[in-house]
Amino acid sequence: MGWVVKRWRPEGVAAVLGEQVLEAGREVMEAAEREARRWHRVARRERAVADDELQRLEELGGELLQRVRLQRASIRMPDVPDPVAEIEVRDLRPTRPAPQRARLRDSPLAGLFAATGRRASR
Repeated sequence: MGWVVKRWRPEGVAAVLGEQVLEAGREVMEAAEREARRWHRVARRERAVADDELQRLEELGGELLQRVRLQRASIRMPDVPDPVAEIEVRDLRPTRPAPQRARLRDSPLAGLFAATGRRASR
């Protein structure tokens, strides 16, 4: 003879549903943890690749800097010794008297200004 369930008791329904919810929650948590571990592995690999590329770039930068220094040194003009100045001693004082200051009255242009004459001050 079999049992026919006509109605569930609330405690029984809660127990069955509670177990199902807990099991579903565990599955979700395990899946989330697996996904997190996977992303951590991906991040570690990416970081290792980035660190390797950065190291290679730093080495390349050092090599290029050294090459530039060598290239500049090879095209730099050779050091020429400073020229030695030959000093000639002379007397710089004038040998003749300084000319007098030029005046308009003595110049050929004086005739142009003669017609105007001096103005009387007011």
